[in-house]
Amino acid sequence: MIEYINENFVPLRLNWQASKDILNRYRILWAPTVLVLDSNGIEYYSFNGFLPPDKFIPQLEFGLGKLALKMQGLKKVELRGETQLQPS
Repeated sequence: MIEYINENFVPLRLNWQASKDILNRYRILWAPTVLVLDSNGIEYYSFNGFLPPDKFIPQLEFGLGKLALKMQGLKKVELRGETQLQPS
């Protein structure tokens, strides 16, 4: 599981007391919370709680899938020549 995460994500652990701005930005109310973000910090998927590996990795894959679908949609917009690309 560690290898999968390190190959596909940039794992980050935050201190609850020192990271109030990030907690507020992503509306994190529960620990642990896992977020799938793009390189701009836009959230594409999140889930809460401890999960065994057989349930945790599929959640991560779902998040990657949502991110890939969104990025594919942005590429299609670029191909049509539209210039304003805003993630929804």
